[in-house]
Amino acid sequence: MDHTDGHQDANFRITRPFRNRPNRIIGDRPEAGAGQGRGERTELALDSYLDRKADFTRYLVDRLGGVEPGALARRTGLLETTVRALLAGDGELASWEIASACLVAAGVDAGAVAEARRRWSAAEQALWDERGDALRAAFEQNAHGKPAKIVDAHQAKVPWRRLTARHPVTFLPWVAPVFTGDRTLPDPAAARDIRELYALLRELRVWAGSPRQSEIEKRTWGALPDATISAMLQKDRWRAASDRELARVGYFAAACGLPGTEVARWVDAYERLRHVPPPDDLASARAEAAELRRRLAAVQSEADGLRERLRAAEATAPAQAPDGRAPDGPVPDGAAPGRPAPGGTAPGGTASGGPLPGGPVPGGATPSGAVPDGPAPDGPAPGGAVPGGRASGGSASGGTASGGSAPVRGVRARWSPRQRRSMAAAVAVLVFAAGAGAG
Repeated sequence: MDHTDGHQDANFRITRPFRNRPNRIIGDRPEAGAGQGRGERTELALDSYLDRKADFTRYLVDRLGGVEPGALARRTGLLETTVRALLAGDGELASWEIASACLVAAGVDAGAVAEARRRWSAAEQALWDERGDALRAAFEQNAHGKPAKIVDAHQAKVPWRRLTARHPVTFLPWVAPVFTGDRTLPDPAAARDIRELYALLRELRVWAGSPRQSEIEKRTWGALPDATISAMLQKDRWRAASDRELARVGYFAAACGLPGTEVARWVDAYERLRHVPPPDDLASARAEAAELRRRLAAVQSEADGLRERLRAAEATAPAQAPDGRAPDGPVPDGAAPGRPAPGGTAPGGTASGGPLPGGPVPGGATPSGAVPDGPAPDGPAPGGAVPGGRASGGSASGGTASGGSAPVRGVRARWSPRQRRSMAAAVAVLVFAAGAGAG
């Protein structure tokens, strides 16, 4: 019995030493051997990391349906070398973030994606079963030290485990990501300065399923504390360039599920931009202030035009009393202000020259509100003087009788709806201009 690792045939069957434990996962593949016809299938125990990794790779390639690596690279934003390594099964097990991005780019249905996730998880568990003891021992020996050296020495071998506790040392699989939006990987080469690179790091986090900052800290095994992550993701935050910051960018990219070839792109981008001077904030502020002044002048000019239109409308539109009476001005003969012209009904009676309700008034007196036809008799009116002045032809309280004219006191002109709308627009423009000037 062969107890060495190697390839026995063209189907890349991997033989492993006998283990005194039951096989937990059973798979199958085409085999042509003694006593078997072509096309028959035989069961194969998948009890090792390499076996399960190969099983996941075969399933992934089958689901992608022969899509060219170059096409997948263009759709996902990954390097073509990364996609080829994934499809060939080269190197260590790729992250689920990378594999799922390729499945989504190829249009694979949700059921197949779930099955691929199950097989990937089985391969990752087998990887931990074979290499987890050495990692746990390294942390136990360095119980109070910084984890950076352990990360550099072991994370490439056991990449998809997070450190959840130091005492006792506890590792668990990454929290399953929930992807939303575009799955195209941002390109760090597009950044023109450090601030833009950090903005792309925020986009990278969204691409990886938006893991929490505490989750990223656990994925880096404590090499990237929560407070440092918060500072890196802060909008428009300027950070001094340093070698330590260079390493942090690499840790962050790896915690988002990128393999070494992709992490190198982000590290190289930081190295390229660390010596680029930041943008001139003072010049930008001055340019923004000049733009605001230009906009304020335009708004003030528009407000002046609206005020001119409002004054012109007030000059041409007739004034109207609040109670709907006629505006001030000359009154036609036979009509008093606030009363209808002769021949119409007057308040409290009839117009002059018409019959009075209820018949003639004894003694020649007129009812309240009626004006007798013809000149007023000499002397006081029957029953006493008219309150506030004389009868027809003389002055009365608040105005004159018929045949005269005088301004009506206590009457204000009412704006038309059009005038009110113009004034409201002018006030709104002035308020906006005042706010823009204060900002």
